[in-house]
Amino acid sequence: MTTAAAVLLLGSSLTAKGAAASRAVGPWACAGLASGADSMNPKRWACEDSVGLVPLEGGGVLACVADAHWGGKTAELVCQGLADAWGQARAADPAARLREALFLLDGRLLERGKDDRSETTALVVHVQGRALAWANVGDSLLLVVGREAAALKNQPTPVFMGGRPLATLPVPVEVGTATLAPGDVVLLATDGLEWQASGLDPEQVAVALRRDGPLLARVDGLLDHVNRRGRDNLGVVAVAV
Repeated sequence: MTTAAAVLLLGSSLTAKGAAASRAVGPWACAGLASGADSMNPKRWACEDSVGLVPLEGGGVLACVADAHWGGKTAELVCQGLADAWGQARAADPAARLREALFLLDGRLLERGKDDRSETTALVVHVQGRALAWANVGDSLLLVVGREAAALKNQPTPVFMGGRPLATLPVPVEVGTATLAPGDVVLLATDGLEWQASGLDPEQVAVALRRDGPLLARVDGLLDHVNRRGRDNLGVVAVAV
């Protein structure tokens, strides 16, 4: 079950280049979208990324970022359906449960009508206390920014959901876990945050997230940078431990 405080930001809500939107869940978690003014690749939608942030009853939070191509519908379907798929998944281990949720979502994507040919990456995360778990398809980034260092936790790959069944992809769905430390910030980001798209390396991103002030203001700074200087859309979710 989930609370009513979920944040869902969909690419279809940003209809113009240079637009951005962000929202917070209390002072500890926020999500944002930016439709970069210039694009490295052609887009059918102004923004084809979507993000979601879902607080869970009893503690913990689900988060996701999805970067679609050739339209943005698949990214929206992943973010809209994550909480329901998590609720249907039966695995006890959070990482395995996230993987199961991705396969449930994949089945729904494959049932779409032929009028939608979009495919999407999907990075889905569960954070509870100091425990981090994730499942990933594609090239989104999972960064843990600590007081002293920043670490990339996942292994981005050039694959997508929605075109063919996940079980037939050339690489398996990645799952992983990590233990967090007080003060860490978990950042999910689509590939609009990669250096060649944003001009920011991981340490520059870490510096931005370590600044004083509300977490949402720090994330808004990243979105603003992408809208001024970036070359791709960006979807981000940040969760502070």
